[in-house]
Amino acid sequence: MRKCLAFLTTFAFLIAACAAPPPAEADHPDLEHAQQTLLDFFSLLAAGDYAAAASLHAAEDESYEDARRNNPDVDANDRAALLEAACTFQLQCLEIREVLSAAQVGTDQYDFVVTFSNSDGSLFVLGPCCGEDETSMPPVSEFVYRVEVRGGGFFVLGSPVYVP
Repeated sequence: MRKCLAFLTTFAFLIAACAAPPPAEADHPDLEHAQQTLLDFFSLLAAGDYAAAASLHAAEDESYEDARRNNPDVDANDRAALLEAACTFQLQCLEIREVLSAAQVGTDQYDFVVTFSNSDGSLFVLGPCCGEDETSMPPVSEFVYRVEVRGGGFFVLGSPVYVP
């Protein structure tokens, strides 16, 4: 009888363990929302909807300082125009191809490692530049971005990939 009871108890635990569903994205709605914000931001940039993209980008992000410095003829307070100029002249504003990893790294911070697609659908790879070779400056195809929650909204930090 004891063997039977032990067997049934073990069997019940095995069934319960197998029946428990793995954690789904829906179990982490803020992480999912942060990821969707990042996907939307880059999709809007790639489509040329700079005003909508600017609404998903952290206004005080240092990347605007780079855009202001590199585009002095653009109104320094017009974030949409700064994004447009930066995407036209300095940055690769591409669609995200794949989210390789997503993690909550703080109470209101989420980090993502992504790859991008070129306009022809191929993987975007940032190669060596400025007189370097692949040994001294290996090609990069994975990029890290942070999304933060501020005032109840989700905002992307950082800028698209800079290509000199």
